[in-house]
Amino acid sequence: MIKTIKLQSIKKAALISAYTTMIKKLQQRINSTPVSDIQQLEHDFSQMYHTQARLAELTQGGDDQ
Repeated sequence: MIKTIKLQSIKKAALISAYTTMIKKLQQRINSTPVSDIQQLEHDFSQMYHTQARLAELTQGGDDQ
């Protein structure tokens, strides 16, 4: 039981770290993408939005995973 809880908290921390890194990289990519490349910007903004939503669920959602 304790191992399971510890493993879940490690997994959650790893996901939070990964999502945070993804958001930073997407922000950098958005900043370096020319405004004329609308398709790429739409894709990156959409991906960033969904990643931020997943991160918010993890950080606010409690330990029910």
